[in-house]
Amino acid sequence: MRAAAPPAAAGGPGDVEVTLLPEELEGLDEAAVKALYEEKAAEMRAAQRKEDFSDMVAAQASLQKRKIQQRADAKATKKGKGGAGADFKF
Repeated sequence: MRAAAPPAAAGGPGDVEVTLLPEELEGLDEAAVKALYEEKAAEMRAAQRKEDFSDMVAAQASLQKRKIQQRADAKATKKGKGGAGADFKF
């Protein structure tokens, strides 16, 4: 006779807690219960998934870099056209 294994600790990485109501299980065969479980587990994983902000950060960095470059170009163009700070030689 084998001893029952202790229950696994809840909340581990990759664990998903799914709540199924008895009304949802009435009249379902084993395959339908399995499909319902998989659907609920997928919903919970999707809700727990952290959003990836790397694309937004990269876009913001690119925008910032472009603005800095435009300011530098405008400053260089303004300086080269003989503005108020231009050096005159006689």
